[in-house]
Amino acid sequence: MSNFFEWDQAKYSVEVPQMDLGHQAIIASMNKLFSLSESGAASVQLGRVFAELVQLTVKHFAEEEAYMESIHFPDLGKHKLIHKSLLASVMSHKEKFDNAGKFERDFFDFLRMWLKAHICGIDVKYGKHRLAA
Repeated sequence: MSNFFEWDQAKYSVEVPQMDLGHQAIIASMNKLFSLSESGAASVQLGRVFAELVQLTVKHFAEEEAYMESIHFPDLGKHKLIHKSLLASVMSHKEKFDNAGKFERDFFDFLRMWLKAHICGIDVKYGKHRLAA
Protein backbone atom coordinates (compact mmCIF):
# COMPACT_ATOMS: atom_id res chain seq x y z
CA MET A 1 0.00 0.00 0.00
CA SER A 2 1.41 3.37 -0.94
CA ASN A 3 1.43 6.32 1.39
CA PHE A 4 -1.47 8.71 1.54
CA PHE A 5 0.89 11.66 1.07
CA GLU A 6 4.32 11.39 -0.51
CA TRP A 7 7.08 13.87 0.31
CA ASP A 8 8.56 15.34 -2.86
CA GLN A 9 11.64 17.43 -2.15
CA ALA A 10 11.31 19.39 -5.39
CA LYS A 11 7.69 20.33 -4.67
CA TYR A 12 7.61 20.75 -0.92
CA SER A 13 11.03 21.88 0.28
CA VAL A 14 11.05 25.35 1.82
CA GLU A 15 14.87 25.35 1.61
CA VAL A 16 15.19 25.30 5.40
CA PRO A 17 16.31 21.76 6.36
CA GLN A 18 14.95 21.85 9.92
CA MET A 19 11.51 22.91 8.67
CA ASP A 20 11.55 20.32 5.88
CA LEU A 21 12.28 17.65 8.51
CA GLY A 22 9.32 18.86 10.55
CA HIS A 23 7.06 18.65 7.51
CA GLN A 24 8.33 15.15 6.78
CA ALA A 25 7.61 14.04 10.37
CA ILE A 26 4.05 15.40 10.10
CA ILE A 27 3.59 13.58 6.80
CA ALA A 28 4.89 10.30 8.28
CA SER A 29 2.47 10.61 11.19
CA MET A 30 -0.39 11.49 8.86
CA ASN A 31 0.42 8.46 6.68
CA LYS A 32 0.48 6.22 9.77
CA LEU A 33 -2.91 7.53 10.89
CA PHE A 34 -4.38 7.04 7.43
CA SER A 35 -3.04 3.50 7.16
CA LEU A 36 -4.41 2.58 10.58
CA SER A 37 -7.76 4.14 9.74
CA GLU A 38 -7.98 2.28 6.44
CA SER A 39 -7.13 -1.01 8.12
CA GLY A 40 -9.93 -0.58 10.66
CA ALA A 41 -7.73 -0.05 13.73
CA ALA A 42 -9.41 0.43 17.10
CA SER A 43 -10.46 3.94 18.02
CA VAL A 44 -8.06 3.91 20.99
CA GLN A 45 -5.12 3.32 18.66
CA LEU A 46 -6.37 5.93 16.20
CA GLY A 47 -6.76 8.43 19.02
CA ARG A 48 -3.21 7.80 20.21
CA VAL A 49 -1.72 8.33 16.75
CA PHE A 50 -3.91 11.40 16.23
CA ALA A 51 -2.56 12.83 19.50
CA GLU A 52 0.98 12.22 18.21
CA LEU A 53 0.11 14.02 14.97
CA VAL A 54 -1.26 17.00 16.89
CA GLN A 55 1.79 17.06 19.17
CA LEU A 56 4.16 17.01 16.18
CA THR A 57 2.17 19.76 14.49
CA VAL A 58 2.13 22.01 17.56
CA LYS A 59 5.88 21.47 18.03
CA HIS A 60 6.56 22.20 14.37
CA PHE A 61 4.44 25.35 14.41
CA ALA A 62 6.36 26.61 17.45
CA GLU A 63 9.69 25.86 15.74
CA GLU A 64 8.53 27.57 12.57
CA GLU A 65 7.39 30.65 14.44
CA ALA A 66 10.69 30.84 16.36
CA TYR A 67 12.59 30.46 13.09
CA MET A 68 10.54 33.19 11.39
CA GLU A 69 11.17 35.46 14.35
CA SER A 70 14.92 34.78 14.11
CA ILE A 71 15.00 35.86 10.45
CA HIS A 72 12.67 38.82 11.07
CA PHE A 73 10.03 37.46 8.74
CA PRO A 74 7.56 40.31 8.13
CA ASP A 75 4.44 38.09 7.96
CA LEU A 76 5.04 36.30 11.26
CA GLY A 77 1.85 37.64 12.85
CA LYS A 78 -0.27 36.52 9.91
CA HIS A 79 1.47 33.13 9.89
CA LYS A 80 0.70 32.63 13.60
CA LEU A 81 -2.99 33.30 12.91
CA ILE A 82 -2.96 30.75 10.09
CA HIS A 83 -1.40 28.18 12.44
CA LYS A 84 -4.06 28.90 15.06
CA SER A 85 -6.83 28.49 12.49
CA LEU A 86 -5.39 25.22 11.18
CA LEU A 87 -5.17 23.77 14.67
CA ALA A 88 -8.78 24.79 15.32
CA SER A 89 -9.82 22.93 12.16
CA VAL A 90 -7.89 19.84 13.19
CA MET A 91 -9.55 19.90 16.60
CA SER A 92 -12.95 20.21 14.94
CA HIS A 93 -12.20 16.96 13.11
CA LYS A 94 -11.13 15.47 16.45
CA GLU A 95 -14.60 16.19 17.84
CA LYS A 96 -16.12 14.30 14.92
CA PHE A 97 -13.76 11.40 15.63
CA ASP A 98 -14.64 11.43 19.32
CA ASN A 99 -18.33 11.10 18.41
CA ALA A 100 -17.96 8.50 15.65
CA GLY A 101 -14.88 6.53 16.80
CA LYS A 102 -13.39 6.79 13.33
CA PHE A 103 -12.00 9.36 10.93
CA GLU A 104 -14.00 10.14 7.83
CA ARG A 105 -12.33 10.57 4.45
CA ASP A 106 -12.94 14.34 4.57
CA PHE A 107 -10.48 14.56 7.47
CA PHE A 108 -7.70 13.07 5.38
CA ASP A 109 -8.67 15.19 2.38
CA PHE A 110 -8.43 18.23 4.66
CA LEU A 111 -4.97 17.15 5.88
CA ARG A 112 -3.68 16.64 2.34
CA MET A 113 -5.07 19.95 1.09
CA TRP A 114 -3.84 21.79 4.18
CA LEU A 115 -0.32 20.42 3.95
CA LYS A 116 0.05 21.07 0.23
CA ALA A 117 -1.44 24.56 0.38
CA HIS A 118 0.33 25.53 3.58
CA ILE A 119 3.80 24.39 2.53
CA CYS A 120 3.59 25.54 -1.10
CA GLY A 121 1.62 28.73 -0.57
CA ILE A 122 2.54 29.93 2.91
CA ASP A 123 5.69 28.30 4.28
CA VAL A 124 7.66 28.75 1.08
CA LYS A 125 7.50 32.51 1.74
CA TYR A 126 9.77 32.34 4.78
CA GLY A 127 12.20 30.18 2.80
CA LYS A 128 12.31 32.79 0.05
CA HIS A 129 12.66 35.56 2.64
CA ARG A 130 15.67 33.79 4.13
CA LEU A 131 17.26 33.35 0.71
CA ALA A 132 16.67 37.00 -0.19
CA ALA A 133 18.13 38.30 3.09
